[in-house]
Amino acid sequence: MARYTIPKVGRAIQSSDWYRYIGAFAVDYVDHGFQVTQSSNLTITVNPGRIYIQGIALESDAGEQLTMQANTTNHIFVRLIKDAQGKPLDWQFVTNTNGAKPQDSIKIAEVTTSSTSISSIIDRRALGDLAYMFIGSYANLEPKAGLLVSDPSMKYLLLRDASNTRWIPLLGSKSNDYPFFGLYEARDHFNRENLNLTGLPQLYIASSAYIESSDINVRNHAVTAGGSIANGASAFWRVNFTVRPVLQDAFRVFSKAIVEIRFRLMSRANGIRHAFGLIDALAGMDAFANGIRKVCVAVDGTGNFQVRWGNGSTDSNVSTTQASDTNWHTARIEWSSSNARVMLDNAEVASLNNVPTTPLNIFAAVYNASGTTTSIFNTVDYWYYTVE
Repeated sequence: MARYTIPKVGRAIQSSDWYRYIGAFAVDYVDHGFQVTQSSNLTITVNPGRIYIQGIALESDAGEQLTMQANTTNHIFVRLIKDAQGKPLDWQFVTNTNGAKPQDSIKIAEVTTSSTSISSIIDRRALGDLAYMFIGSYANLEPKAGLLVSDPSMKYLLLRDASNTRWIPLLGSKSNDYPFFGLYEARDHFNRENLNLTGLPQLYIASSAYIESSDINVRNHAVTAGGSIANGASAFWRVNFTVRPVLQDAFRVFSKAIVEIRFRLMSRANGIRHAFGLIDALAGMDAFANGIRKVCVAVDGTGNFQVRWGNGSTDSNVSTTQASDTNWHTARIEWSSSNARVMLDNAEVASLNNVPTTPLNIFAAVYNASGTTTSIFNTVDYWYYTVE
């Protein structure tokens, strides 16, 4: 019987042993250098540096030039060369135009060319150390199963799933891509001044609402929008993330996003408009304007509650049979990629087609179309979000 301890104090470790026992679980990454820069015409320079592939250090002490193919995108890899027994021998640059990753390699750049020159260079290096890969954008990273990545400001932390097909969020929000892959549920009752996330995994930590106007005040048990608003102006709040109608995490696909808002009208008069639900904040926050993606419960003046929706090109609205008042009400929107179902106080009031398919914000707003400066208020007790 033979027993081995690798590495062992006082004993030199062979490269084949290192690869066999340590390289099998090592993370591939660029330690430093290997940045691709334009040289001249169709020639690029790969700067010196060090790369680790399967635990083996690949090093270059001088810049090397490569010639790119014209009128295409060139994918540049650094490849570990092995012998017939799979032991590491050397390394080389590999370039192709189909993006196929060679075995035992790591991508460092994509170079797009015209007939005579280089049009663009995209850095694809996975920079960092063995624990975290600190990068500017996870989209620029060549992923590997088990890889843990974070941005420089620690706004998000992602783990590559075992099949190396998608990222699993561990912590943080990525830009406005909420809920990204894995947050199943979130709510806020506006009495804790921060989000109370429920369900797993918890994706991010954020403030209760993104306050858009000085006329809005966050109170102990509600958020109130309004104030003295000039004719043609508005006040609103929205949560600082976007909701998607179809989600996919590491395990399954969710076909429906559900948003619930408990609200109260504090002001009712002709020309005073209120809206609660989902809206595209990038295009505008006026739910009564055409061309705005939205799905919401609204009131125009003192009439019945109505449902308003639009997909950016087609705008629609339907009046419900429920009269508006100053009591508390609960609006619920069940939104999929092709339709939406809207309920008011647990009763269905609209079934919608031609709904938006792009991400939207949860919001509440008041608009003044009365013709004069008017005091307008509405209040939201809580909002709730989940997926099915």
